[in-house]
Order: sequence, then C-alpha cells, then structure tokens
Amino acid sequence: MRISACLRLCTPAIAVATLVSLAGCGPEYDPLRREGLWTPDHSNRADLLMQAANPSDVTFGKAAIGSDGQLAAAAVERLRTGKPKKLPDSGVSQISVSSGGATGDSSSATSSSQ
Repeated sequence: MRISACLRLCTPAIAVATLVSLAGCGPEYDPLRREGLWTPDHSNRADLLMQAANPSDVTFGKAAIGSDGQLAAAAVERLRTGKPKKLPDSGVSQISVSSGGATGDSSSATSSSQ
C-alpha cells in the first residue's frame, strides 16, 4: 500500500519536472534561432549601415577636406616618444582634496585659484 501511495504522489511530480526540463529543447522555441525574428549575426553593423548616408563610408572612410596628415603624424610621434605638448592653462581654479572629517565642515576643504 505504501509503494502505491508513493507512486500516486510522485508520478505527477516527475511528469511535471520532465515536461518543464524539456520545454525549451525545440529549436522553434529558441528566439535566437527562429526564422523571421532578431538575428545576432552582425546586427550592430547592419544598424550602422542603415543609418549612414553613404554605406561605403563606413567601410572605407572618407578624408576630411583640408586635413593634414603630417600634422596628425607628428602628434602621434610625440605621443610615442613620451613628449606630448602641455595643455594650455584654462584659468579654472585648481581644487584639491583634503582628508577632512565627515561632518560636512567646509573650512577643512582646500582650494586655490590661479
């Protein structure tokens, strides 16, 4: 009697577990494989090509009118040799962080302007 009672209770649970585990096995249920739906292959490139006025510019590029390649090459060479030009002073005040307390006392913060 006990075995039959256990089978009556366990059989539906086993059947449900089996159906749930097999529910996603078919290729027609996988949204990445279904025909007519989103495809992951090169979708970003396809979107970019649709937005470009001339799609060949995305592949081959286009030179800017009046661009100077020697000027750009000199900047890259300075970067590679470790001698980049300094940025000009913007005139914005220099702000430094101090190790003040968490009380929100503004007198402990230091800032200096140029």
